[in-house]
Amino acid sequence: MKCGAIHVLLDNLSAHTTPDVKELGSTARGAGSSGASDPMAVNETVIAKLRPKPDLAQLTEQPAEAQSAARSAVDAPEGIGTIASYWTEVPLPATGTWKAPGKGGAQADIVVTAPQDDVPLLFI
Repeated sequence: MKCGAIHVLLDNLSAHTTPDVKELGSTARGAGSSGASDPMAVNETVIAKLRPKPDLAQLTEQPAEAQSAARSAVDAPEGIGTIASYWTEVPLPATGTWKAPGKGGAQADIVVTAPQDDVPLLFI
């Protein structure tokens, strides 16, 4: 199950029924279009955590500085998870329901579940 760790945590935080995965928020791909007050910061954070690697073969005609920067990114440590590991705007309702959280509940800008990278659950 994709968000099993989230469900366990949310069950412990609330007396409400565990939500369906589709109710947990939007995937990171939609961070810039789903209404967050800081969507670009959310997108930048996801990209920084993913640490995507450039394809050096596509940079052969680029300036040496660009190739050097790309080589540094390729040689850097791996990132955390894949784009599917990230969820944005996940409500953590203290009141209300999962579909209609009440006032006073928190909302995680980003939730990461990447157990393959030793990150079972991370709220950002």
